[in-house]
Amino acid sequence: MDFQIIMQYPTKFRINDKSLLDFIGLIGLNCFTLFILLNFCHLDLQACGYEDNRGYQVKPVEQPESATERPLNVIVLVADDQRFDSLGIAGNRVIHTPHLDQMAAAGVHFTRAYVTTSICMTSRASILTGQYMSRHGIDQFDKPLTPDQFADSYPGKLRSMGYYSGFVGKYGVGAIRDEDFDFSRSYQGRHWTQVDGQRIHVTKRNVQDALSFLQQKPNDQPFLLSVSFFAPHAEDSAPEQYLPQPWSARFYDGVTIPDSPRKGVDFLTALPQFLQ
Repeated sequence: MDFQIIMQYPTKFRINDKSLLDFIGLIGLNCFTLFILLNFCHLDLQACGYEDNRGYQVKPVEQPESATERPLNVIVLVADDQRFDSLGIAGNRVIHTPHLDQMAAAGVHFTRAYVTTSICMTSRASILTGQYMSRHGIDQFDKPLTPDQFADSYPGKLRSMGYYSGFVGKYGVGAIRDEDFDFSRSYQGRHWTQVDGQRIHVTKRNVQDALSFLQQKPNDQPFLLSVSFFAPHAEDSAPEQYLPQPWSARFYDGVTIPDSPRKGVDFLTALPQFLQ
């Protein structure tokens, strides 16, 4: 299984800025894992509490009638190179993903989704356009979608319908054009970087940029925010890629992560020669 999709449709819950920060901060396809939140729009001061390290308890509230008449806000979260089973909801008892587990439990969790072309830029173009590689033609690194292709992508379509659109993190389909999004902060390749003189993890940078978008978005427009997390992706020859953020280290103190059951040479040699 290459690809997992978790979707939460028009929600019965209110999520506040603090819980969105926690939620985004906790997210680390043999190609991608895709999370979609629809109507994630009530960002108020009501706190949401933890249930335990495998669940996330949120408080249902009655939505005013006017809220159901507003266009849905959309948040799309993509985790780069995260294994399909690297989630608590997928049966992993080591990985700490309570927010995603709650989202899957409260929404829809597709467990039998597959990727046809398991490489970065091609899969990203398919997510953007809903098309196979044979149609969108993104078969090389740094090859962008044409303006006409982007106009038919989900961010292009929603922006043309009046959505305020933003992208944060690894884009991977050429460079983002200024006219493609109202807000964009794209970067990749390093797990630890310097921002304003401070050494921070790329996921924390994703969090900060996502919250900047939410804080500055207009209040009179629906919004689309796409956040693409680089952290699960390898950074070759960089041992520090394995260093956790200080706040998350406690979850794995004294924990031994077992080897993959498919680690053996027999699984390697069973693959076609061109994949070995």
